[in-house]
Amino acid sequence: VYYQKMLGVSYSRVMAQLQKGSLVYEAGAFTAALGDINFERIGLGAGNMLRGMLNKSRGEEFFKSRISGTGFVWLKETTSPLIAVELKNSRLVLEKGAFYAGFGNLKFSIAGDVGVSNVVLGGGRNLVNVSIEGSGVVILELPVKESELLKIPVRPGLPVQVDDALVLFRYGNVSRRTGLSGGVTTAFLNKEGVLDVYEGNGYVCVAPTLNIYHELGYTKPEIPEQN
Repeated sequence: VYYQKMLGVSYSRVMAQLQKGSLVYEAGAFTAALGDINFERIGLGAGNMLRGMLNKSRGEEFFKSRISGTGFVWLKETTSPLIAVELKNSRLVLEKGAFYAGFGNLKFSIAGDVGVSNVVLGGGRNLVNVSIEGSGVVILELPVKESELLKIPVRPGLPVQVDDALVLFRYGNVSRRTGLSGGVTTAFLNKEGVLDVYEGNGYVCVAPTLNIYHELGYTKPEIPEQN
């Protein structure tokens, strides 16, 4: 707590007022509720059980929880920055398991990118992800500050090539496949030879500073030798 205060770390949380409405939240995010409130657990589709279990192995919950009724709901506090993404009869695919909560007419399922190129060239990375469709608001937990995000538009005939490790989510009618930036030999000898290509109509949200945080987080301090 001392170092959090010294670094200026702040806490964020969501309080929702429901009027015969509902919200879906990530397992473990509930804190308290007041009023005529009902709880239920929802899956991401019975037909997607196998892919859902694979997804859970990556740290993303296969099941979500839903609260409906009239009253107030408080969700957990988090030190991660929160962002609200509005859906207007559109689709949001999460590639980093950043879901926190969702409000409105939203349908949850599993998006599978299991093309040959994704399996062979991508090494099986991000083959299954949570897909959210409909109209409403989705709140995401970010690994970086919102000001550090880069939203790159994807348009028909204008694909976007990006390092998949930096993509947080994609919005709209956007598909993903794995491609090569150079020859086959270059791709297998050089990590940067394999890129993910996003095509369709929408945008991808990229966190360019994500690798910097990872490097800082995994840097081990030098321990002086004891005499």
